[in-house]
Amino acid sequence: MLMVLYLATPDAFKNALLVIDEADSLFEQWSIVCELDKVRYLLKYGDKIAKRVVRRLVKNCIAFGKWVFFKPIVPLARVTFLVSATLIPEFLELMPIPEDVPCRTFYVKSEFKDRLVWNCSLLKWEERESWTPKALEFIEAHLTGRVGIASRNYRLTKAIHDYFQNKYEVTSDYYHERPKRDAKIIVWTTRGKWYRGISLPDTDVIFCFYQYPLDAPPLNPYLIKAIDERDVKYFQLLNDAVNVQSYFRSNRIRRREHIMYFMDRRGYTALNRVFPRAWVRKCKREWFRLCNQ
Repeated sequence: MLMVLYLATPDAFKNALLVIDEADSLFEQWSIVCELDKVRYLLKYGDKIAKRVVRRLVKNCIAFGKWVFFKPIVPLARVTFLVSATLIPEFLELMPIPEDVPCRTFYVKSEFKDRLVWNCSLLKWEERESWTPKALEFIEAHLTGRVGIASRNYRLTKAIHDYFQNKYEVTSDYYHERPKRDAKIIVWTTRGKWYRGISLPDTDVIFCFYQYPLDAPPLNPYLIKAIDERDVKYFQLLNDAVNVQSYFRSNRIRRREHIMYFMDRRGYTALNRVFPRAWVRKCKREWFRLCNQ
């Protein structure tokens, strides 16, 4: 909605002070995909505002076959603040911000004192039949207090919910619109219904799966083939940021020590890539091997 408002009436933003919270979500506009025929239809038959929005969008897009992928657009106000815990300097350098726009970055230090336990195995989705039972058994063996699980996609969310529902009080964004507050196990899907906009309670333990770009929408394999190396790097860093944001959905109270199990080594790598070392230097670290991969 912010992007549409800006594209329709950019002059309204000229003297505004704009604060964009969770700015990494803004840059996930990579996920906006449209069929080329629909773009042409809007350009020809759309109303005045629709045509204006589409004309500005097509100046910054990639056409691949019958698909059009829109790159992110940063609203230019008098002063624009991008607020996020995962906008690292390397990521900012790759962001599609016009070169003539002055930028300053302010970092608010945040330290974590959690226990980080990471699986040195790689969990490929095409091999899920072999590792899913092991992952579920591992989670069950390490249930302590209240548990949060960041799932990689809805198929895995359903599998986790179904596995535990006869043993514990479980809530997930596969079966429920809103989380049950008395649930012992809370399962949400990265980029799913509870990834943003829903308040989740703090949990003692978080199990973190990694959503790889080619596993599920909105990150489409056609896009990977259509963009250059710089865009791919930007895309990968954005995906790491999205995963890390998901891991902290139920890690809310900084003064508490949480146990975070990274079920895929890429999730642990993403955490170390996205957060400055100074933020996590006090964390205790352990590793385990779930699969021989």
